[in-house]
Amino acid sequence: MSDASVSAGQANIDEVNLPEVNISQIKRGMRAAWMAGDFGVVAKTISGAAAAFIEGLPVVAGMKLLDVACGTGNTAIPAARKGAVVTGVDIATNLLEQARERAAAEGLDASFDEGDAEGLPYQPESFDAVTTMFGAMFAPRYKLVASEMARVLKPGGWLAMANWNPASLPGGCSK
Repeated sequence: MSDASVSAGQANIDEVNLPEVNISQIKRGMRAAWMAGDFGVVAKTISGAAAAFIEGLPVVAGMKLLDVACGTGNTAIPAARKGAVVTGVDIATNLLEQARERAAAEGLDASFDEGDAEGLPYQPESFDAVTTMFGAMFAPRYKLVASEMARVLKPGGWLAMANWNPASLPGGCSK
C-alpha cells in the first residue's frame, strides 16, 4: 500500500493482500440471499428511480439492450416500453420469474435469462447498450463484471450504470 493511501485512510483494493477466497462459495451465498424472502417488494420502492434512469438514456426503438443483474425488471421494463429489444440477466430465478410476469402483463418485447454478471452467457458484440442499476455493483469481482459488459457491447455501443454512492446510507453499509 502506498504512503498516500495510508495517510488518506483509504487502501486501494488492488494493493491489499486478501486471503484466498472461494468465489463459488461466495456466489452460492449471494444467490441464496437474493432468492430469500421477497425482494420484489423492496424493488417496487425503487421502480420510479429505474424509470427515471432509463428516461435519461438514449434508448431507442429496435436497439438491443442488455440489463445486467436485472432483478424484477425495474430497468428492463421501462427500456422495453421505449421499444428496445431487451434481455435481462440475473442469478436469482425467482426475480427473473417476476420480471417475466411483469413484461408479459404489458405485452413487452423482453426476455430474461439466468446468468452471472462475471460470465455473461452472450456472444461478443451482441448488444447496442448495456445497463445495470443497483445490481452488478454487488458482484464480487467488479473488474471482471466491467470486462464482461464491455465484451458484449457492439462497437460504438454504450454502457450505463447506476450504483449507490459510498456516502449514502446503503453505500455506507457495504463498507
